[in-house]
Amino acid sequence: MTHDIKLPPCCTLVQADALAQDLRAALALPGDDLHIDARDVEEADVSLLQLLIAARHSGEATGTALRFTMSPTVVDLARRAGLQAGDAGLSLPP
Repeated sequence: MTHDIKLPPCCTLVQADALAQDLRAALALPGDDLHIDARDVEEADVSLLQLLIAARHSGEATGTALRFTMSPTVVDLARRAGLQAGDAGLSLPP
């Protein structure tokens, strides 16, 4: 079963605590998969990248498969931070 969490248009340090709580709650749900939908994110900062990386690590530790859908804003932010954004989350470029 896949659970979905839809991120709001604004994902900055101001919203980081609430987003972290939402991600923790979603990761605690019973099921095999979690889809993090960041398609609507229009404003973001490095705190969002940290939360997405932490969510991926938590998912790996608990055996929860994570899938990501990223907005152009998140993809560009990741690129500027030296990361790549894709369906599997954030990673270092080859």
